[in-house]
Amino acid sequence: MIEFTYNKRNGNDIVDVLSYAENAIVQITSFFASANVRRHFMEKPYRTHHTELTEDELLIADMLATLGPVWYGALPQRAYQFHMNLRYTHGVSDDDLPKMLDQMEIDGLLKSSPQSVHPPQFQYQLTIKGGDLWEAERLPIWQR
Repeated sequence: MIEFTYNKRNGNDIVDVLSYAENAIVQITSFFASANVRRHFMEKPYRTHHTELTEDELLIADMLATLGPVWYGALPQRAYQFHMNLRYTHGVSDDDLPKMLDQMEIDGLLKSSPQSVHPPQFQYQLTIKGGDLWEAERLPIWQR
């Protein structure tokens, strides 16, 4: 925590304010440069390996569990990074993504809802089974 104290006895008020500001910048910079903060944005989250979900399926499930139902346009690699605000993404190419989503739907992990016919647009959400598998892998703490 950064504290500011005003000292009327000292005639160098501006100098005091600048030294406090410099101190604050050094503290903030060192915080964001720390390994823990960098690791949070660059490394994939912990998984238990209790299920047969692939890493890519789990990352798609992360998005659906975090954001709720999403349009297909949010699922390709570049859009995934943008919407999830992360430096990593899943490894599924744009050509293979519809096949993987179809397979996840066949397996009962996802449910797709058509939103328009021309152009065809779908919205995806986790099913109860998909949510249970995601929860078993990520072990979220719901009481936060």
